[in-house]
Amino acid sequence: EKFVSHPFLEGERMYRTGDMAVWRDDGTIEFLGRRDGQVKLRGYRIELGEIESFLLGDPEVSQGCVAVSEDGKGGKRLVGYVVPAAGSVLDRGGLVSRLGSELPDYMVPQLWVELERLPLTGNGKLDRAALPKAGLSDLRRVSYTAPVTETERRMATIWESLLGVERVGIHDNFFELG
Repeated sequence: EKFVSHPFLEGERMYRTGDMAVWRDDGTIEFLGRRDGQVKLRGYRIELGEIESFLLGDPEVSQGCVAVSEDGKGGKRLVGYVVPAAGSVLDRGGLVSRLGSELPDYMVPQLWVELERLPLTGNGKLDRAALPKAGLSDLRRVSYTAPVTETERRMATIWESLLGVERVGIHDNFFELG
């Protein structure tokens, strides 16, 4: 089913990748996205549905989904959207820890947005286009501790400008922030 007849070369076959594209009048091909939930992030192929299945298996989560967000500098980050289970308060650190014990680090979302309910289309499916944009304030972080020494302040300033983050504390993890 993945090797289909080539539409322009008789007798040849081509591989159906799952990518969606359109052929423009000027001869260029514009990439539109994928048919499935697979994304490529920092060189890794990630199936969003796989992350979502672990997320939905968490006792603190009643609804959830995962998406990719652009950070404005050409970089991309995984964003977890969660609706806490009735009567529970979402513990982001605990959720990240539980997901991290089941998934590789590159598959654990960096940004988390807590919602009252997920947006749905008219026919009851998840409306990914209506998900709110995640900001840097939604980054998974330890509690903020301000830099004290001159070296700490210099390093924080460098990280802030490099990563585009408003404030960096002395316990923040460079890789989690950027």
